[in-house]
Amino acid sequence: MLPTLRQLLVFKTVVEQGSFRKSADVLNTSQPALSNSVKALEDVLGTSVFFRTTRSVELTAAGTALYARIDQIFEMVETATLEARDAADGKGGRLRLNYVDFAILGGLPDVLENFRSKNPKIQIDIGFARTLEQIEKMQKGQIDIGFIFDMDTPIPPDFRRLVFSVEGLAAVVPRAHRWAKRATLELEELKGEPIIAGDARWERYTDMVNEHCIARGFSLEISQRAYLRDEMLSLVLGGMGVLIYPNCIMNAARFGLRAIPISDVGDVITTSLIWRSDSANPIVAPFVDAVRKSLANAVDTK
Repeated sequence: MLPTLRQLLVFKTVVEQGSFRKSADVLNTSQPALSNSVKALEDVLGTSVFFRTTRSVELTAAGTALYARIDQIFEMVETATLEARDAADGKGGRLRLNYVDFAILGGLPDVLENFRSKNPKIQIDIGFARTLEQIEKMQKGQIDIGFIFDMDTPIPPDFRRLVFSVEGLAAVVPRAHRWAKRATLELEELKGEPIIAGDARWERYTDMVNEHCIARGFSLEISQRAYLRDEMLSLVLGGMGVLIYPNCIMNAARFGLRAIPISDVGDVITTSLIWRSDSANPIVAPFVDAVRKSLANAVDTK
């Protein structure tokens, strides 16, 4: 059992007023009611907080220890109250967000920067997760917002989806490569080239790229596999092969590498925002609205 805020307020007032009579006036209550509150507090603590005399009220060791923390207690209560009100108004609280690599390398950082500048009280917990992992985590209530690699990905009926970006492909090569000065490439030119690809966790993306290659009469010749984007880029830098990646890779300038757009594939990579329509988090709706405005502004400026 813990003390009530009323009991702590009475205790604080008695200490600062130095008497029960003055405290009763300050709190607009009777002295017997005040005494009952202090007695109830002492029952909870299992010890006395005051030495009572006819002329003054003095703190016991327990009372001194409690009073040393009393301002901190009320400050925490006030902060929690304000944060709860902000959260209810969509001005504060916490948003849990996951992303795939194509989103964080694309337009997501700008969205986050803009949203956080207008909502500084909102805490955003952000982390990487693959598409199917995000869907599973959202079903379990572990995240509020997801940015997924979207190939007409099935989502539960209570989920909502908003296309965030659509882009083409690029070939990443070392600056010493014979294509390094090319403005564009056609996909068929990669026939016979050693390709750097993702491991099994990138299977859906690799299969999609390979389908476009098969339509042109060849298959990818994968020489090396890696999990992280930086690992793939390092393999390219080491001359181990060519990396085929969405155009967002051009935002990841790295010394010694060149990203060349593949001109004949078109916009084949879709990244989508997903959220639950029944989310209890009041921050989800304003975040989705912020993304919609960002997308509208991007269209307007083209």
